[in-house]
Amino acid sequence: MIKTATKRLFDNGVSTKRLLIILTLEIIISIISALYPTFIGKIITIITNGDNKSFDLILYYSYIFIISLIIWLGLSFFARKTIKINEELVLSTLRTRLLRSFFNMPKAIKNINGTGYYNQRIIDDSLSIQNYFYSLWVSLASLFITILFIFCVMLYINPALTLVSVAILPLLALFAKKMTKYIETYNIEFKESYARINEYYQECINNDKSILVFFRLEYVQNKIRILVDKFIYSMLKVFKLSFLSLSISSTLGNYLTGLLVLLVGSYLVLNKRIDAGMLIAFYFYPNLLWSNIQELVDNYFTYTQYNAIWKRIDEILIWEKENVYQDITYKSLESLRLKDLCFEYNKNNIVFNSFSFDFLPNSLYVINGESGKGKSTLISLISCMVKPTSGSILLNNQPLIGIPSKNSTIKIGMLYQDTDIFKESLKYNVIFDNQFDKNKFDYVINSVGLHTWVQELPAKENTILSESGNNISFGQKQRIGIARLLYADDSIWLLDEPTASLDLTNESEIIKIISNCKQDRIIICVSHRPAILDYADNVITI
Repeated sequence: MIKTATKRLFDNGVSTKRLLIILTLEIIISIISALYPTFIGKIITIITNGDNKSFDLILYYSYIFIISLIIWLGLSFFARKTIKINEELVLSTLRTRLLRSFFNMPKAIKNINGTGYYNQRIIDDSLSIQNYFYSLWVSLASLFITILFIFCVMLYINPALTLVSVAILPLLALFAKKMTKYIETYNIEFKESYARINEYYQECINNDKSILVFFRLEYVQNKIRILVDKFIYSMLKVFKLSFLSLSISSTLGNYLTGLLVLLVGSYLVLNKRIDAGMLIAFYFYPNLLWSNIQELVDNYFTYTQYNAIWKRIDEILIWEKENVYQDITYKSLESLRLKDLCFEYNKNNIVFNSFSFDFLPNSLYVINGESGKGKSTLISLISCMVKPTSGSILLNNQPLIGIPSKNSTIKIGMLYQDTDIFKESLKYNVIFDNQFDKNKFDYVINSVGLHTWVQELPAKENTILSESGNNISFGQKQRIGIARLLYADDSIWLLDEPTASLDLTNESEIIKIISNCKQDRIIICVSHRPAILDYADNVITI
């Protein structure tokens, strides 16, 4: 368990040096806390003996205690600050890895669970794992060493009392093992029901218009009620088992052990085998021992909870090293060829069977046909977002097996029905990570008919657009999308219903812009609108 936890921390940006520093600090802090009863016992023993040097010895031990307390406070502050920094490091690194893995994941896999599911994994599960850094690795390791230290101190004070104190330990261990199994089972159910509620809320927010228009609000409320009832049931199961485990462990570990220590300790004091001060000091140690053991057990329960989360996260991280890009170094675009292309979702849903076609530069190809025939799927296949069942896609007669990388000489650009707009400046939304060239930017903006609009913006091209482009029209969004393709010098354009949400005037203007951009490019456009057919060099009916 510790080995797995450590590997996960190293994978998420935590260095060995940081872990060892924090662990060392935690151990020192715990040892200083564990010595407190011994200081008290020593002082009581000195008072009981009552010799001339008693007061000097009391001051000596008091000074040691005060200095230790100051050291404890300083180390605690430094350790907690370091832990907090590393928790944030783990969170940001893990989210970056999850996001990269999500991008690398095949589209077919994404479609199975939906974006809401992955939103929960990347945002909520990663936030839960943030505490994994301290509560599991550092806490478990430091607690284990602290328990060993306390046990050694107890043996030093009196071996007989130590044996009495730990006699009940095997029973507690068996009980904890049994309870852990039950709690882990119900905790997985609890986490899954919680994730499903959040996923459904996200689904409702995304489809709010359909819910209102088709009077589905009552159905939604009933379904949420069912999901919440299931969540509460699983939550109460975990709560009841955890409470039962804590109650029984506390009763056996603290109260019963304390009573046995008092009975046996009183006998030893009366027979002068231990003085009263050290008996009082020892009385604190079983409680301290059991509280640390209980925390160790609780952290093990926490591990089972985190383990359920990690299983879901690992389902995404397996795609982290998937290489979705391909370096292409051809000097010019010569052809894009589909050869015997086959694709099926399952044996009963075959979309393409030995589909072949040659696309040539300087041409606008329009793909039309009935809904559900695979027009958008064909775009996904050419873009390498989806892998074909069989057959091949050839670029300049060489296999195209991945998305052309940023440094490729031939790149593929895509434009959908609704262009993705980020809450960034207009300039960023056009150029992304490409180097900014003012002349090129102005040329592109002019080419898509946005020059006048840009000049009227408060900060020109530096004006911040709202999330999803809610403060601009559909026509402006599509023009920005085309400007994005032009600025990136994409050689192959894949357009999926780019004018479906536009009025006739905007549609006509966008089609003209697209047609004017086909020089040295292959433009493949999926559309059911008849207006674009007049500009097509070739129409493919599926």
